[in-house]
Amino acid sequence: MGPLGRIYPSLLAGALLLFLVLAPSGRPNQPGEQNSFSEAGPLQSPVPLSAHVLQALLATDAAKEGLAYASPAQRANPAQLFRAAEVHLQPGEADLVVIGVCPMCGADTAWFWIITSASQNPKVVLAAGGNSLEVLGSSTKGYRDIQSVWSSPSQTDTLLYHFNGAQYELHKRKTTKIPPHSTMFPSREPAPFRASHDSLPVATATKIISGDTSSSGDLSKSPYSAATRYPQRARRCSIS
Repeated sequence: MGPLGRIYPSLLAGALLLFLVLAPSGRPNQPGEQNSFSEAGPLQSPVPLSAHVLQALLATDAAKEGLAYASPAQRANPAQLFRAAEVHLQPGEADLVVIGVCPMCGADTAWFWIITSASQNPKVVLAAGGNSLEVLGSSTKGYRDIQSVWSSPSQTDTLLYHFNGAQYELHKRKTTKIPPHSTMFPSREPAPFRASHDSLPVATATKIISGDTSSSGDLSKSPYSAATRYPQRARRCSIS
């Protein structure tokens, strides 16, 4: 073998090694797959819920509370209270992001569920509240990380969830305070509805799920804010 024949294999091996070193460590998103979700946002590829998936959802505390505000027609067909999109939290497995349709919601937050193995053995591995939810490209223990965001007029909470081998758990939380808008002349218009909660230690859904104390002093795993226990919840999600 001549000198060039010995150089080419070395160059090829070096290029391959450089690619592996520079390649991102997080799992890339599936091509064309939706990764960001919100309560009112569209679903690129909505999928129907199977009977087994619906059964798993209705067994959660959140769904039981939502049904309490549902109409008789909605209770007779609870599948209409959910929207779902297929995601891949790990290769070779079809999972779901499920979004609640009011009254499967809080007064100021949407409800999200993450279901693994949707077509074989569906399991709810995360129930979280927020204005939006994103399936990230990074992963922990083989499953992609998940982030939810909830905002009020006074602050924004960003929560990062990691898979622990059995379910998702809160890994990191960041709270950003929003400074009040200064104005020379105060507005005479009524304050927004959510502003009435600024004096309360409002616990978002994700705070309660992680085991924090709600404004009423108890603990719950239901993905809704403590403020939704007040009559205002019915005002937003009332059924005529």
